[in-house]
Amino acid sequence: TSFVHGWASGKAAEDPLAQAAVAQKKAQLALTVTVTKRGKIKISGTLRQKKHPLIFLIFKNNQAGEKQDIVWLHQVMLLLRKKYNLKNYNAVGHSMGAYVLVAYNALYGNQPKLPKLHKLVLIAGPFNGILDLNKSTQPQTGKLASLWDDHYHENSLNKSGAPKIIHVEYRFLLKHRSKFPRQAEVLNIYGNLENGTDSDGTVSTVSVRSLRYLLKSQVASYQETEVTGKAAQHSRLPRSNQQVSRKVRHFLWK
Repeated sequence: TSFVHGWASGKAAEDPLAQAAVAQKKAQLALTVTVTKRGKIKISGTLRQKKHPLIFLIFKNNQAGEKQDIVWLHQVMLLLRKKYNLKNYNAVGHSMGAYVLVAYNALYGNQPKLPKLHKLVLIAGPFNGILDLNKSTQPQTGKLASLWDDHYHENSLNKSGAPKIIHVEYRFLLKHRSKFPRQAEVLNIYGNLENGTDSDGTVSTVSVRSLRYLLKSQVASYQETEVTGKAAQHSRLPRSNQQVSRKVRHFLWK
């Protein structure tokens, strides 16, 4: 099981999930795979005699953007297949790491020379926009608008689950979703602070839930879980939310 962190983040974001799995004797720590700022891959640890081994993937340049992260993830997966003959894997992604895992598998998930995705846990993924609640709540237009720019209560899902507003990054996933590995089982977790924003403070519930329209008919199984309250804040979801931790363990190693 590989852990992929998000924008401006690192190992500390997913480490509590891994440590809880180890404490419950569901898995064992195995490798830390670090991609340096120059793009070199360094590996520490071992996979030998590990039951349900856990792998941390760390991007030292953690603000390179999703396109670069996808390239690095592809290189890491090629190396893990070559070095360890890794054929199957699970993955857990938080925030931008969740988006990167979906995009990577839409592009490369069916290539025979790469490890095959089995189970995928996505936590607070910005699949169709990221909020900036410090800005005006009114939508920005023109050159000032970010490709990821989202505003609370601006977007919605129709009866089929498709979002009313489609951002560029979501359009990319739509274009490639038919290539997403069909054997995969997906758990999509999102937070709702229940403070009137319909968000976890960083990503709107609509942005995260837009994934259902993308993948539900493409994969073996698709589950969606809402986590509510103060502990549903974006960065707290993987770090300190016990409900999330239990959901992840049950889904991966039930």
